[in-house]
Amino acid sequence: MLSSSRTYPLLARNQVRISLRRMRSQQGWFMRIVLGVMLVYSAFILLTLGFFFDRFSVELWPEQTPVEIVNQSLLAAFISLFFIRFLFQKTPRMKIVPYLHLPVRRRDLETSEKTLEELNSWFSEEGPSSAT
Repeated sequence: MLSSSRTYPLLARNQVRISLRRMRSQQGWFMRIVLGVMLVYSAFILLTLGFFFDRFSVELWPEQTPVEIVNQSLLAAFISLFFIRFLFQKTPRMKIVPYLHLPVRRRDLETSEKTLEELNSWFSEEGPSSAT
């Protein structure tokens, strides 16, 4: 078993390795290029519609002003964007990763967790917890 002076650097090094592995396993270059092209295309469409909306709206709805057209569709746009965001958001959950493969004693692991909890409570708004 490792002593506590060697445990904490081992845990920190493991966290660095996890974050590097996570960065490497993200989307490939092809997907980034596709998303970039889609982003540029969407920006072009939005800018074109924004700059020339008055001309488009006179062609499509000649009896209404552009302000009336925007006001009529604004509430529906906000409600639909809210529901789309609500449907596609991820649920909040904690990712639990076991440290059983590391040569660390359970007591050292518990000590590091308690130390992190105390540090978090010091930097929170309430101050240190009085229950511990």
